[in-house]
Amino acid sequence: LSFFSTATAWSLATVPGYILNTFVLPVVICIFLLGLISERSWIRTVLESALLVALGKASYVFYLLHQGPVSNYLDRYFNSSQWSWFAALVGISVLLYMFFEHPMNWFLRRVLIKQNRQQK
Repeated sequence: LSFFSTATAWSLATVPGYILNTFVLPVVICIFLLGLISERSWIRTVLESALLVALGKASYVFYLLHQGPVSNYLDRYFNSSQWSWFAALVGISVLLYMFFEHPMNWFLRRVLIKQNRQQK
């Protein structure tokens, strides 16, 4: 993660930018996450909302789809609007999580648990 990707005084190509992005930024993020875990705050409430939990669960599908044939297919229809492309890809990701990944996870766990019990 880099604050500045272009050649500035704080980009990864400079020593201060490298130190900031490699050491300082992760420490600040860890402190922020520890605060979210230990305290009840409005940020924690927002992050625990059903919508963001669903988006978090679908994020792996989004990661798999954002490059490749699905992304190329969506580029044909949403080439003028990146927000529409993003919304369509998020929608497809959530649907694939709900109707494919989650049921397959449940099914495979059930099958593997049954096989594990039979082996004992």
